[in-house]
This record gives sequence, C-alpha cells and structure tokens, in this order.
Amino acid sequence: MTTRLDTRRNFLRASAALSLAAAGLESRAQTLPATIRILVGFAAGGATDSVIRTLAGEMSAALDGRPVIVDNKPGANQIPAIQALRAAPPDGGTLFLGTGSSLAQNPGVQKGLPYSPEADFTPIAIIGTSPGAFMVRTSLPVKSLRELIDYARKNPGKLNYGSAGVGSANQLSMEAFLLATDTKMVHVPLKADSAVMLEMQAERIDVSISTMQVVQAALPTGKVRMLALTSVEPLPFAPGVPTLKEANVPGLEGLDPFTFYGLVGPKGMPPEIVRTLNRAVNQALAKQENRQRLQDQLRVDPVSGTTEQFQVYLKKELHKWSELGKRIKLDN
Repeated sequence: MTTRLDTRRNFLRASAALSLAAAGLESRAQTLPATIRILVGFAAGGATDSVIRTLAGEMSAALDGRPVIVDNKPGANQIPAIQALRAAPPDGGTLFLGTGSSLAQNPGVQKGLPYSPEADFTPIAIIGTSPGAFMVRTSLPVKSLRELIDYARKNPGKLNYGSAGVGSANQLSMEAFLLATDTKMVHVPLKADSAVMLEMQAERIDVSISTMQVVQAALPTGKVRMLALTSVEPLPFAPGVPTLKEANVPGLEGLDPFTFYGLVGPKGMPPEIVRTLNRAVNQALAKQENRQRLQDQLRVDPVSGTTEQFQVYLKKELHKWSELGKRIKLDN
C-alpha cells in the first residue's frame, strides 16, 4: 500500500522540473480561457478551500495573470461541484480540487455514484497529502490506540464515532479501522469536522478520525485526547504522538494518508493545457511562503509532481479503496 513516505519520494523526484521558462509557459497559457474557475465541494474557509486559495495567486501569476477564481459548491459529498465540472467544456477554464474522498475513497467503496474518476476526470496535478489522527473524548478510559481497540472489543456496539457525513474521509477511515480491528461502533454522521469536535467536547461523540488541523485546534479545550496519527512516519508538528507503525496494529497502514488534494479537469482536456496547468500548480507549490502556510497552518504536506505521477497515484489509491470496498458496508 502507498504510504506517506512513498508518496513524497515518488513525487519529489519531479522537483528539478520546477524551473520554468517564463516565455514558454506564457505561450502555452495563450490556449487557456481568460479566467480559470476552480470548483471546491466544501464551504469557504474550510481546509480544502484554504488549500487552493493558498495557491491561487501564484497560479494566476504563472498563467500570464489570468484570474484564478475559487467557486464553492458545498454539500452532498462534493457531488454538486463534480456535476458542474462534468458539464464544463474541457478547455481548462473549469477545474475541480478533488480530495481523497472524492477521487478514491468514495468511488472505491460506494456503488452507484453519479461519476467515475477514471471516466469523467482528467488528472492535472497532485498538491499534497494530509495526515489525520485518532481522537477520543477525554472521559473515555483509553489512552492509546491499543486500549481503544481492547475497550471496543469488550463493549461491542456501545461506542459511537462521528464523521462529517456518509462517505466522508472520517467515516471511510473509521470503517476501515473497524474492519481491520474486528470492532463495532455506531456511526453518527454530522455535517462537518467542526461539528464532530463540538459534539465530542460535549461528550456525545466517543471516537473520530480527523485532520491534524482540526484535532490540534481542539486539544487546548482539554475535552479531546489524541491517541495516534494515521501516518506511518512521524510528523514534525506532532512530536511524541504514536504513528501507525509505533501503534503496531496490523492492517492499518492503508489509512495513510488520511486524505490528499489534487487538481483535475473534465475528461478530454488537451495535453498541452494539462501540462500548462500542472506547471502552474508546481510553481505555486515551489514558493516557500505557500509551502510554509500549507505545512504550518493547514497541516498539508506539499507534494509536487508530473501529471503522469499523479495518474499513477490515483490509480493506486482507487485500487486500495476498491479492495476495502468489497468488505466495508456503509449502512448509514
């Protein structure tokens, strides 16, 4: 299975290609529409929205000053944003910032979705991966991932877990965890990660997995305890927190990464336009100010790479979740 470390090794090999010839990029950009619209399936101000807004300015500069506009279409597992992408012409004027849940997890696990990543999208560029963490309410008598597993096995069905909704990265990761550990919990779907945090602090939610950005923001309340990372490798912004490797629970390596971010367009985009957009994303990621914001504030690990590398990564992630989907049952 692909790990966070493997991802970085594979994609960072492309870093040498980031020195762009400005004139060449501008000539390619002439084939693009006057404005670039990037669809986001979440509300403004959230983690996914913040990721692309961090890069939009530098992308605009790389595309000969064309405005790069973020268009939020939240709700329904990003389906409204995806439908808008599918209806758009494949000229590079309308793009979609996909996440792990929309590009691999949901398509791999759920049947009957109104789209297919392979049939409906043109991969453009990977942007980064985002680690997650297991958390529990502090009043729950567990202080490690192993203790949580033991407690859940002794109390089957008595614990609940919260998520940002059916098909969210939280739910799919937790269901994979329950499958790997032979435990049972009741799913409580909410509308956002922030809602899960509030319910956990109110002691109405027992367990969840969420992004490091969300978890670390809730830790100062004293109502939430972080048990382990969903990362195989240690993270500099979470010193001392056990990794999946250190937790030593077989079968959980596939939870790394918790989610990822990548730019895609409608099916059938011309290769020249795809290359132009890929280079614009990589130029934005190469700017130190952008990298620091992604890492330090949004807890996203920037990953640069070619379109071909992104295609390979998407295929591996989709295969991983398709295999899990044969065993995971999403009842609610």
